[in-house]
Amino acid sequence: MNMAAAYGFIGILSVILGLAKEIITIFLLVKGIQVANIYIKKNRGEKVEKPSQDETEDSLEHDNNDKMETQLRDKIEKQVDDDKKNK
Repeated sequence: MNMAAAYGFIGILSVILGLAKEIITIFLLVKGIQVANIYIKKNRGEKVEKPSQDETEDSLEHDNNDKMETQLRDKIEKQVDDDKKNK
């Protein structure tokens, strides 16, 4: 009798875990679709919900790095041109 009870408990536990897995899978699919929609809207140029503070700071830092890189490249090109003129 004890073995039958354990077998029944394991069966019920596996059903509960299977349902939990399905619910988590559906939840993750919905969240993935939401992220994909935000990405698509952002790349189309449509208005997207206000970004979080972290995203704004990362964007500003990236823009500043691009500006510094462009300025450095311009300085190097100018220096190379000056060196060619001096030769």
